[in-house]
Amino acid sequence: MDGKNLNTTELLRLFEENPRRAEQILRNPPKGPDGESVFDNKKLPEYLSELLEQHGLKMSEVVRESLLSKSYAYQVFAGERAPSRDTLLRIGLAMHLTPEELQLLLRRGGLGTLYPKVRRDAAILFCASKGLALSVVDEFLEDLGEAGILSGNENKG
Repeated sequence: MDGKNLNTTELLRLFEENPRRAEQILRNPPKGPDGESVFDNKKLPEYLSELLEQHGLKMSEVVRESLLSKSYAYQVFAGERAPSRDTLLRIGLAMHLTPEELQLLLRRGGLGTLYPKVRRDAAILFCASKGLALSVVDEFLEDLGEAGILSGNENKG
C-alpha cells in the first residue's frame, strides 16, 4: 500500500496502522493526473492569478478577450461571484490554456470537467489543444450543431 489510489477507508486504516507512513504521505503527497498534489486546495481566484502570471497575461486582456462584462469578470477573478461552466471556459479559452489547464480551472471552480465522450466537450478540448480563439471555438461548436460558448446573453460586455 503506497497511499495512491486508496479509498478513504483504506487510507484511514493505513494512517492508523502506520503513523510514520501517514506522515510521509502528508509531507510528500501523491500527484493527481494533472500533476498537482492530491491535497492541493487552491481556490479559483488564486489559480486564475497563477495562470495570468504563468502566461504573462494581464487581467484586462483576458476580460476583453472573454467577452464578459468587466464588472462580472473582475468579480469572478476576485472570488466574489461563482462562475458558470461556460464562463470559466470563456476565461480559459481567452487565456489560451492547454486542455490540462482548462480542466484544472474547471475543477478549481467546482464545476464539471470536460468529458471527451460528450461531443461538445470533445470539440472544446480539441479547440483548446489548437489554441484557437474564443470566437473560432464558438463558431466551430455552432457548426457542429452544439451550443456555443457565447450563445448565452448574460454577462456579455
